[in-house]
Amino acid sequence: MARHRTRLSGLLDFVGMVPFAVSGTILAIGLIIAFNSGPLILTGGWLILVIAYVVRKLPFAIRSSSAIVHQLDPSLEEASINLGVSPSKTFATLTVPLMASGLVGGLVLVWITAASELSATIVLYASGWVTTTVVMYHAIEGTGAGLAAAAAAVLILVTAIPLLLINRRISKHETTVI
Repeated sequence: MARHRTRLSGLLDFVGMVPFAVSGTILAIGLIIAFNSGPLILTGGWLILVIAYVVRKLPFAIRSSSAIVHQLDPSLEEASINLGVSPSKTFATLTVPLMASGLVGGLVLVWITAASELSATIVLYASGWVTTTVVMYHAIEGTGAGLAAAAAAVLILVTAIPLLLINRRISKHETTVI
């Protein structure tokens, strides 16, 4: 069972949380150093931005998944396995569906924070791949307050729509008991 605390799980938890301690600018500089030469050159492209966002926002997904899996009662999995269901099938058909709310919540949190990321983006972006946060930053630096406001409105929509969709889905499944 993956929910038991061991030294390895503690170490993996610590390593997964390291991006919280590293600033986005430092992470971006490290990615530039790592991917600016050699067989795999990613600087100046969109893929290095995706890598930065995944690494930078990974702790949100880890904490959300970890929190939900530790809330599940282990007896559910034990009962399934005792009834002859394989551990992998138990995980796929029982544990993952029970974890769905935590996974979705973590993904939404990752999406919202990645969409508004500026510190790593400002170092890594290339002229062909400009994000809304970079547009807002450059507009505020100059005299484009209107452009910054428009980009901020787009960013608000991009981050609010997933929240509204999840809220709508949750309210559909809620039932009241009298």
